[in-house]
Amino acid sequence: MHGHTEAAAGSVKETVGDITGSVRMQTEGTARKEAGHAEVKAAQVKGQVGGAVESTTGNIKKNVGDMTGNESTAAEGTATQLKGDAKQATNNP
Repeated sequence: MHGHTEAAAGSVKETVGDITGSVRMQTEGTARKEAGHAEVKAAQVKGQVGGAVESTTGNIKKNVGDMTGNESTAAEGTATQLKGDAKQATNNP
Protein backbone atom coordinates (compact mmCIF):
# COMPACT_ATOMS: atom_id res chain seq x y z
CA MET A 1 0.00 0.00 0.00
CA HIS A 2 2.91 2.33 0.69
CA GLY A 3 3.96 2.24 -2.96
CA HIS A 4 0.53 3.34 -4.12
CA THR A 5 0.59 6.21 -1.61
CA GLU A 6 4.06 7.29 -2.76
CA ALA A 7 3.01 7.20 -6.40
CA ALA A 8 -0.11 9.27 -5.68
CA ALA A 9 1.83 11.81 -3.63
CA GLY A 10 4.42 12.07 -6.37
CA SER A 11 1.74 12.59 -8.97
CA VAL A 12 0.20 15.40 -6.91
CA LYS A 13 3.59 17.07 -6.46
CA GLU A 14 4.32 16.70 -10.16
CA THR A 15 0.97 18.33 -11.04
CA VAL A 16 1.54 21.20 -8.60
CA GLY A 17 4.92 21.71 -10.23
CA ASP A 18 3.28 21.79 -13.65
CA ILE A 19 0.71 24.35 -12.48
CA THR A 20 3.20 26.59 -10.71
CA GLY A 21 5.94 26.21 -13.31
CA SER A 22 8.37 24.78 -10.78
CA VAL A 23 10.69 22.42 -12.65
CA ARG A 24 12.21 21.28 -9.36
CA MET A 25 8.80 20.31 -7.95
CA GLN A 26 7.88 18.55 -11.21
CA THR A 27 11.13 16.58 -11.14
CA GLU A 28 10.79 15.64 -7.48
CA GLY A 29 7.18 14.60 -8.05
CA THR A 30 8.08 12.48 -11.04
CA ALA A 31 10.88 10.77 -9.10
CA ARG A 32 8.59 10.07 -6.15
CA LYS A 33 5.85 8.74 -8.43
CA GLU A 34 8.27 6.41 -10.22
CA ALA A 35 9.70 5.20 -6.89
CA GLY A 36 6.18 4.37 -5.75
CA HIS A 37 5.47 2.45 -8.95
CA ALA A 38 8.74 0.54 -8.52
CA GLU A 39 7.80 -0.36 -4.95
CA VAL A 40 4.43 -1.71 -6.10
CA LYS A 41 6.10 -3.74 -8.85
CA ALA A 42 8.63 -5.19 -6.38
CA ALA A 43 5.82 -6.25 -4.05
CA GLN A 44 4.02 -7.93 -6.96
CA VAL A 45 7.14 -9.86 -7.96
CA LYS A 46 7.68 -10.93 -4.34
CA GLY A 47 4.09 -12.19 -4.19
CA GLN A 48 4.43 -14.04 -7.48
CA VAL A 49 7.65 -15.75 -6.39
CA GLY A 50 6.17 -16.66 -3.01
CA GLY A 51 3.10 -18.05 -4.75
CA ALA A 52 5.22 -20.08 -7.15
CA VAL A 53 7.22 -21.59 -4.29
CA GLU A 54 4.04 -22.42 -2.38
CA SER A 55 2.40 -23.90 -5.48
CA THR A 56 5.43 -26.08 -6.23
CA THR A 57 5.69 -27.21 -2.62
CA GLY A 58 2.02 -28.16 -2.65
CA ASN A 59 2.39 -30.03 -5.91
CA ILE A 60 5.29 -32.06 -4.51
CA LYS A 61 3.36 -32.83 -1.32
CA LYS A 62 0.31 -33.88 -3.35
CA ASN A 63 2.42 -36.20 -5.50
CA VAL A 64 4.06 -37.76 -2.44
CA GLY A 65 0.61 -38.30 -0.93
CA ASP A 66 -0.63 -39.86 -4.17
CA MET A 67 2.41 -42.16 -4.46
CA THR A 68 2.22 -43.30 -0.84
CA GLY A 69 -1.55 -43.61 -0.82
CA ASN A 70 -1.84 -41.00 1.94
CA GLU A 71 -5.03 -39.12 1.03
CA SER A 72 -4.59 -36.59 3.82
CA THR A 73 -1.13 -35.58 2.60
CA ALA A 74 -2.39 -35.42 -1.00
CA ALA A 75 -5.29 -33.19 0.06
CA GLU A 76 -2.99 -30.89 2.04
CA GLY A 77 -0.70 -30.67 -0.98
CA THR A 78 -3.60 -29.77 -3.24
CA ALA A 79 -4.74 -27.07 -0.83
CA THR A 80 -1.23 -25.62 -0.61
CA GLN A 81 -0.87 -25.69 -4.38
CA LEU A 82 -4.19 -23.87 -4.85
CA LYS A 83 -3.20 -21.27 -2.27
CA GLY A 84 0.06 -20.66 -4.13
CA ASP A 85 -1.78 -20.41 -7.45
CA ALA A 86 -4.12 -17.82 -5.93
CA LYS A 87 -1.17 -15.76 -4.65
CA GLN A 88 0.36 -15.78 -8.10
CA ALA A 89 -2.91 -14.71 -9.73
CA THR A 90 -3.46 -11.96 -7.16
CA ASN A 91 0.00 -10.50 -7.77
CA ASN A 92 -0.18 -10.66 -11.54
CA PRO A 93 0.55 -7.17 -12.87
